[in-house]
Amino acid sequence: MKLAVLSILVTIGLGPNQDQDWRSPVREIPVPSLSDIAFASADSLGFVIYYNPNVVRQVGSLAASFFRAHEYAHIYLGHVTRLMFSRDPYNRLWMSRQGEIEADEYATRYFTRVNPAVITAAIRVLRDYSRTGDATHIPGGVRARNIRLLFNKLLGDSRENSPSATAQTPLQTFGTIAAGIVSDLASGRSDGIAVHCTAQLRQTLPAERIARIWHNVTSDLGDFEQQSPTQERDGISVTNVRIGCRFQHGVAQVDVNFDRDGRIAGLWIYPQE
Repeated sequence: MKLAVLSILVTIGLGPNQDQDWRSPVREIPVPSLSDIAFASADSLGFVIYYNPNVVRQVGSLAASFFRAHEYAHIYLGHVTRLMFSRDPYNRLWMSRQGEIEADEYATRYFTRVNPAVITAAIRVLRDYSRTGDATHIPGGVRARNIRLLFNKLLGDSRENSPSATAQTPLQTFGTIAAGIVSDLASGRSDGIAVHCTAQLRQTLPAERIARIWHNVTSDLGDFEQQSPTQERDGISVTNVRIGCRFQHGVAQVDVNFDRDGRIAGLWIYPQE
């Protein structure tokens, strides 16, 4: 059987400028024991989406519609193939954080056009229901903020009737936020860092203090030259992102801690011997 909210007629954009009226050919099967709200898969009969009807009822029909579109996006964007599930229909090894980000973006773009209330509901659920991340999903707070940022951009572009309304705007991960902070520091733009920080950190580490610390590092090590790829480590209550930075006369390490809501709760710069 199919839950009513998961069996609606939808209009899905297959590309930046393409829409079509489309009734889902994908089977949707309730699995009350599923550990997630929904999961895209495939078997000998084709693509299938398993969903937990109890979680669907818990989050409500609007938010459930967003997560449904998210799972269909995995299929449309080529994240799912039958070969992946030839032995295990619940195989999750194919998933990646980038794929999850792309699926969120797909669903956000669709419902920004069709029913913006779905976006608001999904943001609320991600903040309240999905607090922590895992190997493939970034924490709910970060997903909610990424969706809100893209949603606001798309609304602004559509109001201005701008062609950029369908442009591909990448969503942010902890790594990209941290790398952007290093770039801002190197360019003397410490004022923009505060938007990512908790209220407490903004008080204890205001922009002028961050700029002063960076100035002290460059005074000792010389001009900034480049940063290395980010390294992420998930803890119980925070995710740490570490970035190596090369300067003219030495190296330093930048550590950024993100809390469960995706805000920066700690920022450190360590010159290395």
